[in-house]
Amino acid sequence: MSGAEQRGLPYLFRLRLTGNVKKPIEKTFSKGDWTNAGQGRQGREDTPRLEGWSCRRSVVILRRRLKEGIAAAGRDNGGQLAPGFVEIGPDAEAHEYGVLVTSLDEEVPSLKTFVTLSLAPSFRSWFIRALAGGQLDYLPEQQRTLLHKVLERGWSEDEAQQDALRPAILAAAAHY
Repeated sequence: MSGAEQRGLPYLFRLRLTGNVKKPIEKTFSKGDWTNAGQGRQGREDTPRLEGWSCRRSVVILRRRLKEGIAAAGRDNGGQLAPGFVEIGPDAEAHEYGVLVTSLDEEVPSLKTFVTLSLAPSFRSWFIRALAGGQLDYLPEQQRTLLHKVLERGWSEDEAQQDALRPAILAAAAHY
């Protein structure tokens, strides 16, 4: 982040959920002003100055409510993975969280292409496997059919194809 800031480059990073990063989640958990972020997620913005940061930065906290039981694995005395199941009762809520830090304002009209280096390489390989394996069934049929165009050379050079594919690729990226 500091390097991007020094160079005047916009950035968007996903933060690992360390103890330091969990503090803003704990602070905002019970607040009721979460905004619908799409794909079943809610979001909140904050501008904390986390430990180790030289200044306050814009942070987006995303959460997705888990509705089913959760399986968590721990090690037994022999070192083998042993599952444990957590059931979510009717009076309880469980959420999956993600925290992003960004220098981007709400609108950046001059920004045409933006990639977060941390996720781009793994997203591409996951996306191709998911597309080939029929694992994108949460997308409408029309979008799934259209997405096969990304396997063709030159699609990224064609603005019309980029515009047509953008909603489906963004939906897949949000799912990822």
